[in-house]
Amino acid sequence: MSIDFSEFAASIHNRVAESFQYHFDWGRDKCVYEMLGNIPVECGPSKPLAKRLLLDGHFLNPGYYYRLQLLRAAVGSNQGDELGFVWRHNSAYCSRILSTLGVQRVTKFFPHRNANLRHEAHRIARKLRFADDLLETRFPNDVPATFLYDDILKRQRAATVDVSDPLVERYVWEFLSSIKAAEDLLDGYNPDLIAMSHVVSTQCAPLSWLGARRSIPVVTLFGNYGVPRFWRMNRPEDICFGMDRPENQDLDTLSTSQADALGEIGRSYLALRLNGLTNDLGGRMAFAGDADIGFRKKSGDDRPTIAVYASNWFDFPHALGMSRFRDFLDWTEATLQVALNTPSVRWLFRAHPCDKWYGGITLKDIMPEQLPEHVMLVPDQCPGSLVMDMVDSVVTYHGTAAIEYASRGKPVLIPDRGWYHDCGFALYPDSREHYLSLLGSDWFNSVDVYSARRRAEIFAGWYFCIPEWQANLTLLDDSDRTQQKEYLMKYLEESGSCVRHEISLIREWMASHECGYHTFKMRQAKGYSLSNALS
Repeated sequence: MSIDFSEFAASIHNRVAESFQYHFDWGRDKCVYEMLGNIPVECGPSKPLAKRLLLDGHFLNPGYYYRLQLLRAAVGSNQGDELGFVWRHNSAYCSRILSTLGVQRVTKFFPHRNANLRHEAHRIARKLRFADDLLETRFPNDVPATFLYDDILKRQRAATVDVSDPLVERYVWEFLSSIKAAEDLLDGYNPDLIAMSHVVSTQCAPLSWLGARRSIPVVTLFGNYGVPRFWRMNRPEDICFGMDRPENQDLDTLSTSQADALGEIGRSYLALRLNGLTNDLGGRMAFAGDADIGFRKKSGDDRPTIAVYASNWFDFPHALGMSRFRDFLDWTEATLQVALNTPSVRWLFRAHPCDKWYGGITLKDIMPEQLPEHVMLVPDQCPGSLVMDMVDSVVTYHGTAAIEYASRGKPVLIPDRGWYHDCGFALYPDSREHYLSLLGSDWFNSVDVYSARRRAEIFAGWYFCIPEWQANLTLLDDSDRTQQKEYLMKYLEESGSCVRHEISLIREWMASHECGYHTFKMRQAKGYSLSNALS
């Protein structure tokens, strides 16, 4: 299949430029950051646990700055030495926020675009003929090329990297420059802890990779479902852990009572999620809409029906260690080819629910205009619950659909490693070839759906839900950053004891050396509650 992405180019760069802008009013916003600035003063330990903290201040989101304050309070870094850094976008405003939070030193982490690096970028760009060539490129300090690939994909808002784009050389130059800037920053400051907003993108990946390579712990201050979801890198390869979530061994070490309690709260949460009653962006969009699927089985047609849930093309496909496919387009094309050649199955391909929110290319642009009767593209605005009712099983790369379908007793097939591949509720092939072989077979008959359902419900309880002490004390989704400021102020006024307990647990987690904070927190909980359910 050959796709011409040039028609999207005109809107791509404007969209990306807009994504870096934020309409702010310091007179309106400063009060929330002044409140956040009190957290370390009120809750810090008697002695700093991190004497030299390098902290990311460039992610302009109130939820992130709240999480940053939790970490600063937990490690008492304001009693030691701190250095914040900002990127080129909204740098003055971000610097002002950091100053209000009490970070006394702030530096601009801008890439050094020197002539030597520009010549090297030109040399690399000239050698690129196909997207795969970029993934095979070697960068200084072994910083994986996958991060540059995903960054370019995000900028181009396409399904695969267009190496003929004249801006690719500039992107390579910026990546090389960011690696050099990260080296200089670490050499000049020598931190004992690094706090990051993300570990993907040109501005974050090289610094995170190099920090871990120097045995400096890197904590990613992620948040989701209304609560902190910090996770830690201790080694460079940990960068592909990707998110705070329980692993297979975590599920296996639960007591029977813990597993039962997590399974019960997981079932309750998933019931709300499947009815569109959670406030996270993905949940809202996946189960919203009222369009009909346009598909009904004909009388006497007993063929199984499989849903294929596409991923968002450019939402950092390699963040979790993708290795069997070049990108999501490669996976979609390979999966579609098997579907076209397997008329013994009905196939429903569904676009990622956030495609329109992100902008750029969609599944409809990728699919052939004419499809055989056994392959169908699910219409936009068709709720996920309706698709789930119509099909017998699902194929997804990294989607929450794996948890949702397995919890309904429907088999799940995934093509590659991700954030739940080893947790026992999805069929995980040995290789790309094994995946494609399974896809064209009756793989769904080999799945123990009862065991998978229980594992999925326990996983859902652990991953999505929260400790009982945190009930009704969750924030909004990071995507709601305008409303988040008002919500956060109210939260800080009413939830002082909860905030102090959170800080205490973060301090314990930092001492434990476990990877995921929420996973650690839930393991210690005495009871569980729903997280981001709509009231």
